Amino acid sequence: MHKTALSILVLSLAALVLVTGCRHRNQQADIPDIQSLYDHIASLDTLIGSEQVDSIGNVNDHVAEVLTAYKNRAQSPEDVAILDSLTRIYAVASEFTRFCTSTKDNLDILRQDLKNLENQYRSGKITSPAYIAALLEVEQIIIDIRDEMADKNQQAIRFLRNQLVLVESLSTLPVPGN
Repeated sequence: MHKTALSILVLSLAALVLVTGCRHRNQQADIPDIQSLYDHIASLDTLIGSEQVDSIGNVNDHVAEVLTAYKNRAQSPEDVAILDSLTRIYAVASEFTRFCTSTKDNLDILRQDLKNLENQYRSGKITSPAYIAALLEVEQIIIDIRDEMADKNQQAIRFLRNQLVLVESLSTLPVPGN
């Protein structure tokens, strides 16, 4: 009997949390808070400059060094296959680092656009509906950037996890002069 009562209580609490969460989300969807938008931009900016992003770049630099060292020097069909895989890994991680670089610039522009929007609204140059529409657009841009960054980050990490095993599997390059 205690298990049944406990189950009902847990289900009731879960339903309450879901209903409250949905209602809260609908209320916030009406007008985004401009300060929270600035905070989200700052958060994304911090993520782009994080150690994890730097680490991905550093590991990818190592992959580039290996690819350069083995360029036209594969000693077996296995080496060729490994180098092809490393080339794909390098491309995915490079795409992520390029995305971070361009996003950093885009976040600076977005932050300035948000500041200009705020100034226009305060000076009465734009109406409330136009201001709200612009805030919603900025909010969607932030969400899109965050989602794309997360996807590219996960893909780069997934690909880079295999690079060390692949590099260690390559035949040793002959020493020049031997």
